[in-house]
Amino acid sequence: GFVLALTRDGSALRARREDISGAPPLRIFPEAPLVFFWKDVDAELRFTVDASGTVTGAELEQGDVSLTGIRLQRESPTHR
Repeated sequence: GFVLALTRDGSALRARREDISGAPPLRIFPEAPLVFFWKDVDAELRFTVDASGTVTGAELEQGDVSLTGIRLQRESPTHR
């Protein structure tokens, strides 16, 4: 498995694989309300939500590979 770290940069959303040392966060672009894609990589990310609309995980599709993951909560350095 791997961890995909998501960050907001102004109005842009960026994603970075944490298991790849030195990998830069790449911008992901909205295709639908819960579906995003990369322009740099042929991949798609679909967020899953619960009944209240809170993101609970995501599905990553790249080529013939489909991975499902859960949301991990991390404490922000500014909110310790």
